Order: sequence, then structure tokens, then C-alpha cells
Amino acid sequence: MSAPGNDAARSSEKNIPSDNKNPGPGTNSYSYLYGAVDGSSGTSSSQHQHQHHPQTAPLMGRGSDTKDGLLKREDWDSIKIFRSKKDLTHAVTVGRLAGVGYLLIILLAMFSEALVRSAVMVENDPRRTARNIRENALLFKCGFVADVAAFSCDILVNGALYLLLKESGALTAILAMLFRLAQASVLGANLCFHWLALLCATPSGYLKDSFSPPQLDSLSLMSLRMHKIGYSVALCFFAVNCGLTGWLIYHSPLFPSTLGVFLGLAAVTYIVDNMSMFFLTDYETPAFMVLILVVSEFSLCGFLLVKGVFQRPVDKNR
Repeated sequence: MSAPGNDAARSSEKNIPSDNKNPGPGTNSYSYLYGAVDGSSGTSSSQHQHQHHPQTAPLMGRGSDTKDGLLKREDWDSIKIFRSKKDLTHAVTVGRLAGVGYLLIILLAMFSEALVRSAVMVENDPRRTARNIRENALLFKCGFVADVAAFSCDILVNGALYLLLKESGALTAILAMLFRLAQASVLGANLCFHWLALLCATPSGYLKDSFSPPQLDSLSLMSLRMHKIGYSVALCFFAVNCGLTGWLIYHSPLFPSTLGVFLGLAAVTYIVDNMSMFFLTDYETPAFMVLILVVSEFSLCGFLLVKGVFQRPVDKNR
């Protein structure tokens, strides 16, 4: 049985704020990237360690002194977003790594789609399509490997963007991450049609014994068409991701709001483009849609490569 004095001492210790204790319901502590800021004054929570703790707001979460729980855009240049210089450096590194991954995705996807599949596929001509695949079998396999590498990079970029944007809205960031993972999953499974086209164009064993050459050529072309449809299905998931990511970027002090607007336009473009392909025969993507997608993707990639994130003020007291 403990003495009454010891119980009183332990009770008083619970009321003493400490860096080693979890914050109470009146404060919000960030992840390793961000420090808590006061919703009204923009001061760091560490400055109130020996004072009564005020109601604080997370960077883009719900606060008592900010409209809709979001800090005002005009305050972004004065609030101390990062807890230390190390956290700022880490955020910039994560952003630039995401930029490198994004660039790899663009280059690898362009190679496999434009220089491989589009180069060998001849609409309504199964024989020429199969012959092109046979004559460029090594290139066709390289396109397969490039896609696998691109989708792997996409998962890494997805995780990096989640780390950078989760303070703009945790639930929205999780949804964006899940939709991008759904895209990568569909694209990965869809690669089976790419490989099936190669198998049918270069038959051996039971395939050669069971199907005639014209049938195999037709299956090869049909596999490429199914791959194209599967790619469009994956881009529908990516469209939702672009919309959610655009919203997060627009409300984040780490990125230019213009990038969020571009991604929002890209989301609408992806939806309209792919739905048109599903419902319209002989549909071709208009040039202005391609321009919107190129500008939005390369703008985000370029900013991540060059800047990583905006270098906002750091809490020098920590």
C-alpha cells in the first residue's frame, strides 16, 4: 500500500507537460515531418511547455480558430510548419525522391506504350500484328519489364506523396493512396494480356498443336486490345486519385496551389477520355486532352524534382 503523499505526487506529475508525454486532447502533435502550430498565432506548441496549453490546430486539420479547420493561406509564410531543420531536409528529400520516381514512371510508361505496343499493333490486321511481335520479341519483352519497373516506382511515389500530404487531410490522403494502389494492382494484372500476346505470336507446344496460325494471330491482336481496355480501367482509378491528390495539394503549404488545379483538371480529363473510349467506337483522344494531361503530370514531376517541397519556416527553438 502506497503512502498518500506519494499518490499526490504522482497525481501532480500527470499535469506537468513533457516532451516525452503524449499530448492531451487540447493539443495536436504531428508526425516526424511537421510540428504542431497554434491555430491563431502560428506559434509552436513547444513554446507552451510550461504554460497552460491552448487549443492548437494541426497544419491542415480541425482547429478552433480557423475556418473549416484549415489554416489561412496568407499565414503559410509565417507559421512554423517544420519542427526542425532536419524535418525540412527530410521533407525535401522525400519530395525529390518522389520526383525521381515520377520521372521514371513517365519515361518507362512512354517507352512501353508508345515504342512497344503501339509500334507493333496494327488495327484489324492480326497477321501483321503477330509478325511485328515475332520480329521484335526482345523489344516486346523489354516493354513488359519496363511496365513492371514503372508500376513498382508508382507504389513508392504513392507512399512518398502520402507522407507529404497526409497533414492536409488524413482520410483524404488514405483514400488517394488506396485509389492509386488500386490503379497499380489493375495495371500489374493487366500485364498478363501483354505476355499473352507474345505467347500467341510465338506459339510452341500445346498452343501450336491446338490452334491454327490465323487463330493464334487473332488471339495475339485481341490480347493487345484487352490490355488497352484494362489500362483504361486502371486510369479510372487514377482519375479519382488525381482529384483527391489535387485537393490535398491545393490545401497544402508545401506545394503551389496551381499544381492542385492542374491535377483536378487531369482528373476530369481522365474520366471523360476513358468513358468516351468505353462508349464510343473508333474513339481517339483529342489533342487538347493530351495537352492537359502532359502539363499536369510534368508540372508536378518538375516541381518535385527541383524543389521537393516549399521550404517553409522552421521552428528554431526545437
